[in-house]
Amino acid sequence: MGDLSWGSFERAQGEVEFEWFDKVMDKMQANGIKVILDIPGLPAPIWLHRGYPGVDIVSQNGTRLPPAERYMDDISDADYAREAGIMADALMRRYAHHPAVIAVGYDNKIGNGFMSYSEADRQRFISWLTKKYGTVEELNKAWATQRWSRRLSSFDDVDLPLADAVPGFCSVCRILYLAEQAGARGTMQRILAAAF
Repeated sequence: MGDLSWGSFERAQGEVEFEWFDKVMDKMQANGIKVILDIPGLPAPIWLHRGYPGVDIVSQNGTRLPPAERYMDDISDADYAREAGIMADALMRRYAHHPAVIAVGYDNKIGNGFMSYSEADRQRFISWLTKKYGTVEELNKAWATQRWSRRLSSFDDVDLPLADAVPGFCSVCRILYLAEQAGARGTMQRILAAAF
């Protein structure tokens, strides 16, 4: 419970309301029903998109897209990760020791949304690749760029993988990168710290 509820918990930035959910949790407990508390991450509330445009998805052709569907959040954006972490902290402070809670989850579909093609995303991807491979020669080797004349001269030659291309190693790297950048590890550490 709690999934898809970020905008209900926090209707405006910093204005958190849990009273309505307290009633639900207390009713579950009163009726002997155990709860898996799900930390909401997607979709992000509209206020987050309006206040932090980097959370918006940018299409392959560079068009900024409005958050019209559930997975239209750039989870690699630093503002998204920070605000999602704040929400996770607040929920855990409130419910970590509620007697109905038997487990806590956080977004089981990371990487299941739209890919963003902003320049900030490309730079984050390049930074991740630089840390992972160290040199462009190692990246060329790992990606077998000699095939199809795709050898890279520098990390600045890296583009984001196309969403409509056949999924390949580059796309897998991108998905792993998104998950890491979204702060899933940090969020889970927050959950564990609050619960124990």
